[in-house]
Parts: sequence; C-alpha cells; structure tokens
Amino acid sequence: MSVPNSLIAVWSRAALVAVALVVCGCDANGPAAMQRVSEGVVLASRGEDTAAIRKFEDAIALDASNAYAHYYVGLVRLQEFADAGRAVESLERASSLAPSEPEMHYQLGLAYAALDRDAEAREAFEAATTLLPTHARALHRLGQADERSGAVRDAIDRYTQAIYADPHFPWAYVSLGNIYSVWGRPQEAIRVYENGIANGALADTRYTVGHAQLRADLGRVYLELSEPELAITYLEQAVELYPQSVTHAFNLGIAYQQRLGRTGSEVDRRLALENLARARAQCNGTLEPARCSSIAAALRDLRASEDPRETP
Repeated sequence: MSVPNSLIAVWSRAALVAVALVVCGCDANGPAAMQRVSEGVVLASRGEDTAAIRKFEDAIALDASNAYAHYYVGLVRLQEFADAGRAVESLERASSLAPSEPEMHYQLGLAYAALDRDAEAREAFEAATTLLPTHARALHRLGQADERSGAVRDAIDRYTQAIYADPHFPWAYVSLGNIYSVWGRPQEAIRVYENGIANGALADTRYTVGHAQLRADLGRVYLELSEPELAITYLEQAVELYPQSVTHAFNLGIAYQQRLGRTGSEVDRRLALENLARARAQCNGTLEPARCSSIAAALRDLRASEDPRETP
C-alpha cells in the first residue's frame, strides 16, 4: 500500500515547547523576533494555529531573515491546514536561510510531494539525508520514490536504511513488508511486520496509524494464507489502535467469515456481520463509491447465507 503524506507528518503538539536553535540575521530586532517565534510555538502546541501563524508573521515583519519563523509558518500551513501551496513558499525561504537544517528540507519535500512536484520533492529529501544520513523519514520517502519508479532493489535498500536509522519508525517496516508481500514472499513479509511490531513504541502517538497498519498488514498476510486465527489476532489489534479505518474493519470481518467457514459458529457469523457493517457505515460513498458498493455486497452475501430466502 502507498502511504499518504499526512499519515507520516512529524508535527507533534505535545512535543512543541520552544525553539531549540536560534537562526536569525543581524537585524537589531532579532531578539524580539525570536520572542514572537517562541510565543507562536506555544500557541501551536495548544492547537491555536491561526494565532500561532500571526505570531510567526510578526516575527518575520521584525526580522525577515529569521529562518524558524518562515519554517513554522510553512509547517503549520502544511500539517494543520493541508495548504501545501502556501506552505512551499515559506519552507523554501526557511531552507534557503538555514541550508544546514535537514528537517527544513524534509518538510519542504513533503510540501512538494503534496503538490505532485516529485522531482523537487526527491531533491529536498536527498538534501535532508545528505545533511543527516540517519534521517529515517527522508530515507523512507526516497524509498517510496524508488519503488514508484520501478527500482525495487533500491527501494528495499532505502527502507532497510530507514529501519536501521530509526527502529521505532513503523512506516519503513510497512513499506518493506508490502514489497515482499506484493512479490509473493509472505514469510519474509511476516518477519518484517513482526520486527516492526516488536520494535514499535506505542507511546509515540505520532505513529499510531503506522502501528495499526503494521498489525493490519500482518493480519492481511495471514488472511491470504488462510490462517484466520492469526489474522483475527492482528486485525483486532489494528482496529483497536485505529478504529476509523474502513479497511481494517472490512478485513477483520472477512477474517471472521473465513473462520466461520471452518467452525460454523454463530459467534463468528455475528462478529463478521458486525465488522462488515462497521466498514460499510464508515465508507464514504461519495469519495469511494466502488469500494463502498463492494463492502455492501459482501455484507449482503453474508446475510443471505444466513437466510437462503434473502436475495442480494
């Protein structure tokens, strides 16, 4: 599966405290500008994003060479308002003012990627890894770019590098495991997913969706191997971590249905129906009509099997 940009952003409100590095020009207003940046960071940590942007813009008015003011304007616009178009200008300015800061290049890469400016995104991610070879998220992004271009071996190398750089980063395991799964190597995929789960830090809420995806993908592989017990174990964990996922609920319903075929248990039937019904209720028919239709058909078929008189 591809990993959407929004699912690996590194904007953690709880971690926002104060600006760690002072990057400003020689303007006499520099200290006052840094004070505005610090105040903006505090506001952003509280979820007061519009007020935070105003503070950062005040800092820029005082000292236009303050790289962190430009950076945080771009970061809030990108991560909280999903406005990559406006974020790019701020992040470009930030990375030009502080070219030795890898995270600025990385976030600029995310903005370019969101705008489908793939060549520029790759260049930004490469700049981040040149400055910091252990930048796991940038390595992962480069791996995705390699995979999209068909350079599968290079993608495997990048994902592996990302795992070594940060063993707690779940998306690298997800992407590496999915390559093995797609290429018909389920046992290798299983080992990768299991390693990701074993190394996962569930307390790191930045990656909750990734922790869930690891379990969901492992469950999916077991489902494909017709091992419903193991599939159910991991898919239940995935649903618990990320109950909003239509796919997790659907696959869990299919896993119970697969076990139902072996056990004939009414409990399995009920749980299959519950999870398929949950998936149908969560599916957005406007955005994904074909997917929602498929889920509804699976639910009808299961209900019909309970009562032969019912027609789909």
